[in-house]
Amino acid sequence: IAFLGLLNNSGVKGLLNQSGVTINTTRITKAISSMSSAELKVLCAGLIEDYRANCNRTAFPTAFIIPESDYNGLASQASAEFPIKSTLQLLEEMFMVITRNKSFKILPLAYADASYNSASINKQVYTFLNYDEKSVRMDIPVDYTNTLANSIDNFSFQNAAYGQFTGAQAYRPSEMLYYHY
Repeated sequence: IAFLGLLNNSGVKGLLNQSGVTINTTRITKAISSMSSAELKVLCAGLIEDYRANCNRTAFPTAFIIPESDYNGLASQASAEFPIKSTLQLLEEMFMVITRNKSFKILPLAYADASYNSASINKQVYTFLNYDEKSVRMDIPVDYTNTLANSIDNFSFQNAAYGQFTGAQAYRPSEMLYYHY
């Protein structure tokens, strides 16, 4: 629910399929882990600018959520000529410097992989967002609660449970940006 929403109910969206959020299909056209050093340089030059232009320069991203299959490949060296840092280190440092946020995170998410979201999105999804409850959140107004177990036939026990949840909601959709390929 948190990432893909309720598949049979288009009113309950997840983090990866919010309506009103811009989808960029030109910046990332293949896995970041498979990019050459020249391609990485072009990518780094454009990612933050894409986000800043999308939100009319009102916010900086605090997180970059990427498909887990791509994240797992980012441990490789960013450049064969200069093999000091991994691609993950290079990207995280670049984001921390540009956003002036030492807490910036690149996070893996299995549901961002096309094989795990094939029922709804069927693409690799990269998400920039401002991780702030005023920007995007999922509410759980009533926690999952079990009632007291009871026996009807003095042999087996049963009980009821209740809870309430919402889908993810982008309150400021311009502070999120999707990249699909």
